[in-house]
Formats: sequence, structure tokens, C-alpha cells
Amino acid sequence: RFCGDEGVMRLSFGVATTFFALSLLTLGDTAFGAYLHTGFWFAKAVVLGSVIGASTFLPIAGLLIFGEVARWTALTFLLFQIVMLIDFAYSWNELWLGKDDELNEEWAWKGAILATSFVLLGGSVAVVG
Repeated sequence: RFCGDEGVMRLSFGVATTFFALSLLTLGDTAFGAYLHTGFWFAKAVVLGSVIGASTFLPIAGLLIFGEVARWTALTFLLFQIVMLIDFAYSWNELWLGKDDELNEEWAWKGAILATSFVLLGGSVAVVG
């Protein structure tokens, strides 16, 4: 069966398995890895389709285990991305405040910090609604 939640898990399993295998094959700094990464598009598409097709023969119990692993892996990835975003914001703030300290009471960098803050806040409100 390839419908509903089961179909989504089978498709996700096929895509995750294919890209995990490709990441292992292109690991390191080799000419083969670079060539595999940038070439063989038709072969990679055939492998992806084959793995997705083969996932229809997997038992649902194995896919449920994959679903739980994927759920916790996604949570870890999102938390890592949040930490990276916060670190980027703090680094950017320190850089601009350092430049502001060098100008001694001029408002050029303070204005840039405030304008950027308002633009980013407005963009966030517009996207979230």
C-alpha cells in the first residue's frame, strides 16, 4: 500500500536511505566522491525511484520504527538549527556593536542595528501572520 501515513513513511524512507547512502559514498575529499556528487544524475534518479519502489515491500512495523527515529532525528536537527541561528544573531550583534563603539557616540551603527531589527521583526510578523 502506498497511501496515507504509510505512503508518506515509505516515500520518506526511500529518500532518506538514498541520500544517506550518497552521503556515505561522497564522504571525504576524493575525486570519485566529487564526481559522484556532481554527476550521474540519471543513475541517481533511477536508484531513488528503485529504493522508493522497493520500500513498498517493507513491513509496516519496520516503517514505524523508522518513523520514530526520523521524528527524534528531526527534533535534534531543528534544535541544532535554532542554536546556530541564535549564535549567528549574537555574533552579528557583537560585530556591529563593536563597530558602533569605534565611532564614539555617532548613530550610524545604532541606526543600522535598529533598522535591521525592525525589518527582521516586521518580516517575522508578516510570515507568521
